[in-house]
Amino acid sequence: MPEDAQERLQADLQSKLRKLLCKGLGYLDLSDAGTASLLEPALSLMKLLIERFEARGKLQQARAAKQWLRLQGILIAEATTQQQEQQRQQQQQQQQQQQAATNLESNNTRRRAHSQRETEWGKLLGFWKVRKH
Repeated sequence: MPEDAQERLQADLQSKLRKLLCKGLGYLDLSDAGTASLLEPALSLMKLLIERFEARGKLQQARAAKQWLRLQGILIAEATTQQQEQQRQQQQQQQQQQQAATNLESNNTRRRAHSQRETEWGKLLGFWKVRKH
């Protein structure tokens, strides 16, 4: 097989692979922690390939630039979704900590009020015992 035919065949296979990747990644929920952790090695490799190419030139100038840009968009969206999920989890933790602090303060206030009532009742009972004798 002539060399140029092999190159065309290779380019066609790579194009089909990129198309399949875009389509497949479009069906997956990349914001899901389990899915993201399973795909992390492959997604990291694709990000690295894109970064290496961009270090040498613009992605828009690559062969099949449209596919590469689409893959990059999916990867950027995935990274953004992960960051948003991490921020959401941090906000939840902060809210839980604030709620715990509020509950603790509320409990302390109730204990002080209860203790104060006990003290007042103790004084009243003591006064009553003194008056009774």
